[in-house]
Amino acid sequence: MKIKTINSLFILGATLTFASCGGENIHDLDKAGEALEIQKEIIEKVGDLVTYEINMTSQGELETSLDWVTVASEKDETTVLKSTCQLIGSGETTTDIEDNDFFVENYIKDGSKKLSEIDFDLVQKNFDAAKALIPAEYVDHSLYSYTIEFDEGKRADTFIINALQEDESDHMEGNSIVTNYYEFIFSMDENGGLTFE
Repeated sequence: MKIKTINSLFILGATLTFASCGGENIHDLDKAGEALEIQKEIIEKVGDLVTYEINMTSQGELETSLDWVTVASEKDETTVLKSTCQLIGSGETTTDIEDNDFFVENYIKDGSKKLSEIDFDLVQKNFDAAKALIPAEYVDHSLYSYTIEFDEGKRADTFIINALQEDESDHMEGNSIVTNYYEFIFSMDENGGLTFE
């Protein structure tokens, strides 16, 4: 098992900038049913697209609320449309065009599904199962990113869980608070089993 150690620096004054927007939905995957709520909100923001890949990222390295979403979807035979939206806040959905033949051919070859047909419950199940595989000395598991994609028509999810080591604590370095966290990278095989990368 390969564990990557990462230092996170927080400037003391910057902690005041972390404020939540009133009345916004925050989808915390530590709560049951949140993955389906994320799916509904993505469909509301970008539509029920035929999708090649979905990449979801949390608000921060040690948070489990997925916030930024990029959906690679079918535009036509030669172009893939990448739509990016923020689930929290009122940011506009932006789109980029991917028209490089190599990437477009690989997306098309690997397969796609409509957003509404993708099993988002599997996101929650994989997160819960992966937490159980992480050694007990790592606590406060946070789902940093989750990617749903297809490989030759079969679903192939990859995701990163960040965690703290139980006996470590934050410490000061100059005017910064330093938090060490550890990155665990998982992938799902074609039979639904999880492995460390």
